[in-house]
Parts: sequence; structure tokens; C-alpha cells
Amino acid sequence: MKRILPAILLFAACHKQEPQAGERTLTDAPPPPAIQVPKEKEAEGFRVVAGRPQGKLLGGARPTLTFSEPVVALETLAQQDPSSQIASDPPVRGRWHWLGSSSVEFVSDEPFPLSTAFHIVVPAGFKALDGTPLETAWQLDFTTPAVEVQRGSVNPPQYLCKWSTPSQHFEILVNQALKDPEKAFFFEAGDEKHMVAASLVTQTQVKEGVQYEIRPAQDLPRDARFAVGLDGSARGVQGDLPAGVEWRQECRTMGPMRIERIERCFGQAGEHCSHGPISRAASRSSVPRSISPREKTPASVRNVNA
Repeated sequence: MKRILPAILLFAACHKQEPQAGERTLTDAPPPPAIQVPKEKEAEGFRVVAGRPQGKLLGGARPTLTFSEPVVALETLAQQDPSSQIASDPPVRGRWHWLGSSSVEFVSDEPFPLSTAFHIVVPAGFKALDGTPLETAWQLDFTTPAVEVQRGSVNPPQYLCKWSTPSQHFEILVNQALKDPEKAFFFEAGDEKHMVAASLVTQTQVKEGVQYEIRPAQDLPRDARFAVGLDGSARGVQGDLPAGVEWRQECRTMGPMRIERIERCFGQAGEHCSHGPISRAASRSSVPRSISPREKTPASVRNVNA
């Protein structure tokens, strides 16, 4: 019996199960990371939170200010209107109109002068309805439109002015009256870019601005490139702001007539060609003349041979 007991213990030890490969002992999960919650932004006090326009005053837009707190009680507005403290530089005739208790817009009695920089100033000490004052003055800056040639308004346009005469007239629509049109417009002749002064023929007030008809003060060279333009320093009669950007249109004067190509009609058999079986494209009209600013197509540039 004494021999059997050690043998049983030895057998049991040999058959003891070993832990399976890959088996891991689980431990408690780590604590979650601390979340950094930013502190709320401290109150900035009574202030102007928005001002419009930003940049340029266009169309019927009105300068508008919005405050962070109510400024007026609409039922007592007739007794006391704090908007009288808001100043415009330069001044414009009109009044401030409250859109609510914290927003106000300026309603002008006359159009804002063009080509002008404006500054709307809310003074320090301007108070909210609860008596909280504005700590520092606040200013809104904007401009009205400067001198600009209206898009697509030039006659003759660029695709036609390549057949210009040496004394070609141009009609140009500008958004406002110019202070000195003959100095504002210019012609630039030849590859040497020789400057030629502009001569004013007529000027006409229209809904979109002022239409100017100009011509070169002296004849331009024939069969040469030239440009007609409005100088970037041009100013309107109402304000001091310059155009800022030069406008120009590239053109060319007519030279000796040249046949540039000959074409035949490629219609189907028996089909009628409006210009005949053969046509020729010439570099200019066979009859010397000026292209009228009001002419939409150079009728005699394409000559037709039946």
C-alpha cells in the first residue's frame, strides 16, 4: 500500500493540465483620461457686435449697426433716442431708424456721394438700456463706388475696333461723371505705346451713369495696334477716391486692303448659299469709312463675289 500511494501522486502530477497558449489574465481597465473643459469666455461687456457694409456700399444698402445688449425701449423712443450720438464723417442728411431694441440702420435723405470714404463712429460712453457704457469708441469704415467703366458698354467693342480709322470715335459708359474727362481718357498708339490725348466729343447723362464719346486728339498711325483707356487715377466729380484700376481696350487701325482668305459654299447639291458660291474675306472695307459706335456689324468687311 505504501508503494501504491506515491505512484498515484506521481501519475496525477504528470497529467496536470498546463495553461493554454495565448491565454491572458484580465486586469482592471485603466481610469478614463481627464477631460479638459475650457473655461467659458469671460463676458466682453456692452459692445458693437456687427456693422455693415463691409468694404463697399452698393445699391440700396443701408449702414447698419447691431449691439450686444438692448439700447432702446421702443415704447419710449420718442422721448429719448440715443442714435443722435452716432456720427458720420463726412456727414450725410438722413436719420437713424431702429429695427429693434439693439439694431439700428441709417436712412439717407439723399444718395451717398460716389467715390467717397465714409466713417460711422459710435462714441465711447454710448450706453445700453441698463446704463452700461461703451468703453471705447467703435468705427465702421466703408466706401462708395469709385470711377468704373460699365461692363459691355463700349462701342465699338473689341471685336469690331480692329477695323478702326485713325480718328475713330468711341462711346464709353462710366458709372459716374468724371472730374476731367479729357485727362481721364487716353489713347496709346503703336508698339512703342506712344501716348495720344483724348478729345471729348459729347457727354450724356443716362440712367446707368454718363456716356462719353471721345476720339484721339490727333490721328493714330494706320495699320497699327492701339489702345483706348481710362486712367487708374481718374476721379469723379463727387469724391476724392481714384478709380484705382486702369481700364483699356486693345484695337487696331485699318491699313491697305488685303484678301485674307477665299471660301466656297459647302452646302448640299442644289442648296442655296446666301452669299453666293464663293466669298472672300478682306482685312478692311473696300470703301474707306469710320466704324460708327452705333454700328453692330462691319457690313462691308466681308465682300461677296457671286
